[in-house]
Amino acid sequence: MTYFYKFANTFVPFLIAFMLSLSVGLASPNMAKIQNLLIELKSPSNRAHSEVEKEIWAEWSRSGDQNLDMLLIRGRFFMQSGRLEEAIVVFSQIISIEPLFAEAWNARATTFYMKGDFKNSISDIDKVLLLNAQHFGALSGLGAMLENLGHLSAALDAFQKAEKINPLNSNIKLSVKRLKSKIAGTSL
Repeated sequence: MTYFYKFANTFVPFLIAFMLSLSVGLASPNMAKIQNLLIELKSPSNRAHSEVEKEIWAEWSRSGDQNLDMLLIRGRFFMQSGRLEEAIVVFSQIISIEPLFAEAWNARATTFYMKGDFKNSISDIDKVLLLNAQHFGALSGLGAMLENLGHLSAALDAFQKAEKINPLNSNIKLSVKRLKSKIAGTSL
């Protein structure tokens, strides 16, 4: 009997993660568009990199439910207005309704970051990346927090993952360069 519980405790989290990854693909009608935009992001030919990046953020912000999208806008308004507790309540409400909506997790992670609550922010970023491994914003946020916490190698790793996805973003490139210098013992 104890063998079964050990097996279940090991296997079930992986099974849940796998099922979530399958359901995200099914729940996201704009997934193909996002994948095409992520390819274009690496070498935009007909428009500016910032336009492609902006369109990706817009697609990530679409849940497929207009009411949830409006709640996300409201939560972001609270966040940008410094009403962080109200923003967290709104983002938590979205997450309780649609836990597969990665951008709600990311918005709440950002709000926790703004409050200086890195523990909860990192926890939410873990969920974002489980749902959307290509989320360069979440990877950048994770890198910034890890750098602030003094985990320079882990921060560099997070920023380098973000850079592979979004290689033309100047802030990400600067963060990679800065962290490489810090780790080498030099400053920019």
